[in-house]
Amino acid sequence: MKIYSMFSTTQSEHSLLDIKDPDGAILDFFLLGMSNKGLENGRALQASAQAFFQEESITDYDYFEPSISLPIFSALASACIGEALTAQMSLHPCKTRVGAGSIEMFAGRILNRKPIFERVDDYKIQIRQDADIRQEDLIVRDANMPQFFFVTESFKILCEQRRLKIKFKPFSLMK
Repeated sequence: MKIYSMFSTTQSEHSLLDIKDPDGAILDFFLLGMSNKGLENGRALQASAQAFFQEESITDYDYFEPSISLPIFSALASACIGEALTAQMSLHPCKTRVGAGSIEMFAGRILNRKPIFERVDDYKIQIRQDADIRQEDLIVRDANMPQFFFVTESFKILCEQRRLKIKFKPFSLMK
């Protein structure tokens, strides 16, 4: 099974969404799967688009890379693929400031967690020999190294069928 990293269609260090997380609650919730009553009850995550994005052009993207390792999708992408992802990812409102306005987006909390990667030594991480990536897996967060998540060929095909503006590259631990 091929695995991929997702990118916005114009990747650059200036095309990120900034998320502030001074107390670590966002990391705990999205990466570690810990409880957070506010986010679980629908409180919107707050993000700021970097200057690269303009109010007129941000709607040309369906996937956004935030400064924290979690996926953020456009409202269109959420509507197109949200139902297919229900068992593997929950989507949470994300209000993103763009210039003087704001755009509704959705941050993904990946529920499909599996032990995929293993540390070989201080500098090398690789895919485990017994990694269990199945055809029905669409998006996976590593259970032991939650800073890593990836999507599968099935997810890529789903997005391409729906004509979503998301760029896919073969997964690499080096971005």
